[in-house]
Amino acid sequence: MKKGDTLTAIAKSQLGDGNRWPEIYLMNRGTIRNPNQIFPGQVLLLPPAQPTGPIPKLYTVKKGDTLSGIAKAKLGNANRWPEIFALNRDVITNPDRIITGQILVLPN
Repeated sequence: MKKGDTLTAIAKSQLGDGNRWPEIYLMNRGTIRNPNQIFPGQVLLLPPAQPTGPIPKLYTVKKGDTLSGIAKAKLGNANRWPEIFALNRDVITNPDRIITGQILVLPN
């Protein structure tokens, strides 16, 4: 990576579609805490050039959010919160404790 790079720009130049930036973010979630803050010299894993599935949907946790509230607002059913929890086990250890600013993957 070089100064001024963004995940969108990298997705566009390397994958042919800037909208695929969430795939890069998710592959590198262990080293990228905020997809809007990447640094020169970081080495990123990239997904295959051809998408293997739908582009992941992301959600940034806001103050007062709960998994069931997010599920109701974004998926139309509060009872789908376990799906969100399952997709984010690498960043959520307790479904009753999510952190403002955390970026979660939502089911498609």
